[in-house]
Amino acid sequence: MSRDNDRPSYMVELWSWEVRDDGSRRSLVCDTRVLTGCDLLEALSWCRHNQPNPGCFVLYAGSWTNTGHLERLWLTGQAPQSTIGDPRSGAVSYFAAE
Repeated sequence: MSRDNDRPSYMVELWSWEVRDDGSRRSLVCDTRVLTGCDLLEALSWCRHNQPNPGCFVLYAGSWTNTGHLERLWLTGQAPQSTIGDPRSGAVSYFAAE
């Protein structure tokens, strides 16, 4: 964050399942988005509104480094593969889009 832009960015993982005709879950899909220009409550509202069904979301606060990476801090949510222990997903840092 900088003096010019003191609002954090938020990274969202939207997790969904491919569902077979018989209703069973087949495979996981993760759609990652970066939200800017919003506060925490707006980011959380966006997550709830865009959460897949069936699915879930993971929300992080982040700030961009001078090398273009998003350093993030887990806020809420749980990735589907995280059933025991650490509730955060296994996502990595992201480069800023040019």
